[in-house]
Amino acid sequence: MARYLTAGAIAAALARETDEVFLVLLTLDHASLESPIRVVANTDDIVSNGLTYVAYPFEFVLPGDVADQTPQAQLSIDNVDRVIIEALRPLTSAPRVAVQVVLASAPDDVQLEVRDLVLRDVDFDVSTVTGVLAWEDPFERKFPAGKYTPSRAPGLFS
Repeated sequence: MARYLTAGAIAAALARETDEVFLVLLTLDHASLESPIRVVANTDDIVSNGLTYVAYPFEFVLPGDVADQTPQAQLSIDNVDRVIIEALRPLTSAPRVAVQVVLASAPDDVQLEVRDLVLRDVDFDVSTVTGVLAWEDPFERKFPAGKYTPSRAPGLFS
C-alpha cells in the first residue's frame, strides 16, 4: 500500500496553481464478477500499471474522524448506462473495493492506495448508485476460528 507522495505530487499539492490533476481510480471486485469493474473519475480512460480504467462519473466523501465510530466513506456513482447496477444487483455479498489516487501525468505512480474496503448499504435510483465504503467489521468474524475437539486439543478432554 502506497503511503508516500512523489516529489511531483507534493509540488502540485502545495502550489498555488498547477496543471497537474489528481485522479481517483476505483476497482470493484467480487468472485461472482467475470472481471473487476475499473473506473476513473475523469473524462478520458486511463491506463495505470497495465490496467484500463474507464472514464465514469463518481464521487466519494471521505470519512470523518469521529470517536467511537468506524470510519465510513460515502460513494455515489452515476447510473448513466446501468453497467454498474447490473453488475451489483445479482451479488449476494458485498463487493470488495480498492481506491487509488494517481497523477494524470504519471498514472503508474500510485500516490495513495486504500484496499480491502467493502461496499455496503447499496441503494440506487434512476440517476445514481450510492453506498457506504467501510472496512470489514472485525466483530462479524468468528472467534475462535476453530473448534476445540478431542483430536485438536486433547489436553482439554483428559
